[in-house]
Amino acid sequence: MTPFECQGYWWVPGQEDAECPGTLRCDDSGELRLSLLGALGPTVPALGLDHDLPLVFGTIVRPGGVNSAVPSGELVTLRDCFETKYSFGSTGKATQELFAHRALFGGRLVAAGEDAFTSVTIGYSGLGAWADDLTSLRDGPTRFSLSWDNPSSPTRVPFRGGELTLGVGCTISRSTRERRLTETVGVSVRLAGPTPEADIERDLVSPIQNFLTFATDHPNALTKLQFVPGVEAAGTQPITVVGPQTFDDEEAAEGLLRPRMIFTLSDARPRLQEVLRRWADLSKSHPAAIDMYFALQYRPPGYSDLRLQLLVQVLALYHARAAPPPAPGTGGVAVPGLPDGVRALLESHPLVSGERALLDLGRRHWEVFGPLVRGDGAEGPERFAQVVTDILRYTLTRREGESGQPSGTDYYWRGEQVAFLWKICLLHELGFSTSDQRALLDRNAKYRHLRDQVRPGLSTFK
Repeated sequence: MTPFECQGYWWVPGQEDAECPGTLRCDDSGELRLSLLGALGPTVPALGLDHDLPLVFGTIVRPGGVNSAVPSGELVTLRDCFETKYSFGSTGKATQELFAHRALFGGRLVAAGEDAFTSVTIGYSGLGAWADDLTSLRDGPTRFSLSWDNPSSPTRVPFRGGELTLGVGCTISRSTRERRLTETVGVSVRLAGPTPEADIERDLVSPIQNFLTFATDHPNALTKLQFVPGVEAAGTQPITVVGPQTFDDEEAAEGLLRPRMIFTLSDARPRLQEVLRRWADLSKSHPAAIDMYFALQYRPPGYSDLRLQLLVQVLALYHARAAPPPAPGTGGVAVPGLPDGVRALLESHPLVSGERALLDLGRRHWEVFGPLVRGDGAEGPERFAQVVTDILRYTLTRREGESGQPSGTDYYWRGEQVAFLWKICLLHELGFSTSDQRALLDRNAKYRHLRDQVRPGLSTFK
């Protein structure tokens, strides 16, 4: 996000006559802070900072040619604010600083209960790379000519009772000796009916962000979020939402090439509606596994042993909901005479549930997953599950000389193997056949490196 600051006048709803001048600042992570010459709300007590302000309204002043990064719109709604600093002098003058969770820029103020919208436009940092074949840039008749004439036909698919559209836009910038065309790809969704902002962000914006993070195999940042209030009409000014995001590094997924992604728009285009529908269903049916995995993507842990543990737990959570419980005598903790309650407790232990998930899912997807781990023997899934479980057991005890004691980079590469097993499960859930999965992963540079260069040298599995 491009940092900006803007000056204006601010007030609490119902207290328009007590407005204060102030400056709203947004840093590159989307964090919003409002510095006021004066104070909003009731009188501040002598000790403590206990002011929560659900809504603060403002109207901003735009000097010509200044603060071009400020979103369009003269009216600003700050939501979920709380006080971070207050000062009051003997002269009777007060100053106040507030932190705001969200800022909504547009042509109107958004009061409580008025945040239902009919359509939304979204931008993500990796969307342009993922939809690389969706473009209207054309080479001109000469080597040094380029054009962007007619917009490329947008991709439209029914989605969640409305319609999702993938389209492109273009801006031109120029100086004395430079001309530049910049094309962007965006997602717009026409909703089935007026929907609250919180529901849109939870059920639409975040799942699509996770989808692109999976498809590009790199964490995607949210770069644009605009709502259209009420019935869309000519001249209706959208509401632009600004605020801290789950992930804010916009460069992490920019400019990716196909060998660095799992699949692209062109790979999914023939069945894009089905893929998106399955992803929405998967996000609802496996929320624990989905949330944990993408938390690892957006905020990875600092140690590879912890990452391996969490990845195995992701598979265990997914497997617990995707597979029926084992029949008596066919799985689980094989200790005769064990009370059912104790057996259930033992079977829920991370080592037990993780090993079962690794074994079952490894067998189920062995044709695609096997090349990453198998040796010459026929018991590849069993051996792999045992090796990973031994490593996890060592991380819990740290006893020197135990079997499965990892060496060197084992933690990292075992984590990559487990991560690919999870990605293969997701491709299967999205409807990609085994042959499709092989074709996509054979193109993936990390998969090939793990299969051809790393696997033969791993010390505990040959």
